[in-house]
Amino acid sequence: PTTAGLVADAERNLDIYLADLSGATPQFRQITQTALGILNEAPSLSGDGSTLIFASNQNVANPEGNQEIFRYVVATRVMTAVTSTSNGTNEMPAINHNGTRMAFVSDQRLEPGVNIVGQRQIFLHPNPATGSGFLQISKTVGADNFNPKISADGNRVIYQRQDGSGQRVVLYDSISQSQQVFTSRPNPITGEIGQPNLSGNGTIL
Repeated sequence: PTTAGLVADAERNLDIYLADLSGATPQFRQITQTALGILNEAPSLSGDGSTLIFASNQNVANPEGNQEIFRYVVATRVMTAVTSTSNGTNEMPAINHNGTRMAFVSDQRLEPGVNIVGQRQIFLHPNPATGSGFLQISKTVGADNFNPKISADGNRVIYQRQDGSGQRVVLYDSISQSQQVFTSRPNPITGEIGQPNLSGNGTIL
């Protein structure tokens, strides 16, 4: 439902919950109530607790049933779709401290004329330059981009990039509109360099 409340999860599928830990006893709120087989995953809660984002193939503003990014405002209990694509996948969302900016992965063309459909790229929402829409921050042809993390102010994003040279960690700065690529000694078996994280002020990786 667009307005989620305190409901029972009889289906026992993967739904999203919030827990209020301010009192002596945790108070749980079920955010999604979806049928068996619907996947709700990767919740990211803003640092101030005001906004929750997650990926889901639920049918709220999503008749195609593909995976989209959703936003839930805790105070109003209103859920809205951030992305609305006809197919493909939108996943791995990360939100900044006050819930005003997010980064996520999509294999769709969210910024007109930029992405090759089917190739996973990293997007910012809203676009810092316009205050709305999307900004594609990864544009390496043939690379797979995933696992974004965002700073508290929303100005810096790190993510992983897999290309013909192996796996890299990329830092994007929306103020300077620049990228810095980090390399590390990979796992000799898997080739992975691990999962990066970013400090709240965006200065420590």
